[in-house]
Amino acid sequence: MKHVSTPPSSLSFIVEGLLMSLTPEPTLSTMSTTASSFVGHVPTLKGPNYLQWAPLITGYLRTIGAWWAITTDEPAIESDNSGKVTNQSRIDSWHDTNDKCLSTFTMMIDPNLIHPFEDNENASDTWKALKEKFSTPSTASKYLELKAMYDTTVPEDSHPQAAFAKICRHLDLLRDYQCDVPATLQSLLVLVKLPWYMDVFTQILNMSTSTMVTPSSVKGKEKEKEEDPLPTLADIE
Repeated sequence: MKHVSTPPSSLSFIVEGLLMSLTPEPTLSTMSTTASSFVGHVPTLKGPNYLQWAPLITGYLRTIGAWWAITTDEPAIESDNSGKVTNQSRIDSWHDTNDKCLSTFTMMIDPNLIHPFEDNENASDTWKALKEKFSTPSTASKYLELKAMYDTTVPEDSHPQAAFAKICRHLDLLRDYQCDVPATLQSLLVLVKLPWYMDVFTQILNMSTSTMVTPSSVKGKEKEKEEDPLPTLADIE
């Protein structure tokens, strides 16, 4: 499914204000991701979560160097004048990588869904079949994403960045499902979930003359300057 880019919602700017003074500078250790840690973030494909699963499993296959078997057909046999095969190593590599992709699919797809794809010997064919079957969002898909977003709890005793990232991710998926949540409602949803120590941020919003958190109120775009831009946590420290 081709992703259609959309303007950032007001939620992203609220989250930016909340995290600006809490987020440490990234380091090489926090930015590096190994295959073993990556696979722990890939959910099991259950059908309705396909649009969430597909980019994560793609990233994992790229991490282990196996994605090329999905995008490349099995190499045709090439031989020299004597009839000796000249690209056997390339053929063997493709088959080994194709088997690795098929094994990954078997582990990452719900056992109740894997049966129709078990006889596929080509990982690329399996990938296309999965996309055809599950990429069209259903009402169940939209409900599960909305419920998961609503059930996300912002912790009171640890950094809230992961929780806000999860909320934003569910909202992005709802947009992919052609079920975009209005920006005003997104703002209200995240404000309702703020822990007690962030009450000051809600009070700042109440004092602001702006009725909506806009990109210009946070970013200060030259063409869209607001007379009363929204302050952030960094502004009051």
